[in-house]
Amino acid sequence: MADDPQSLPDELLEALGQADAWAGWEEQPADVRALYVRWVSRPWRAGERRLRAETTAYYAAHGALDKGVQRPRLWEAIASILPF
Repeated sequence: MADDPQSLPDELLEALGQADAWAGWEEQPADVRALYVRWVSRPWRAGERRLRAETTAYYAAHGALDKGVQRPRLWEAIASILPF
């Protein structure tokens, strides 16, 4: 899904091109790209999709897209490995 440029939301295609962020976008893992594609395409309002796309392109251009994903907190990680 996130590997094919035709499957990206129009707002994200435009924002990645304007920010010259394609290199940063393509170096991210496929699951991270898919997460951002879903996040950008979720809102109904075009203005909100555009804002999310610009935010995504900014972080992709700076190589920080993966760092923007909130990981489980420590207690959640510990609880996930406990055998209950």
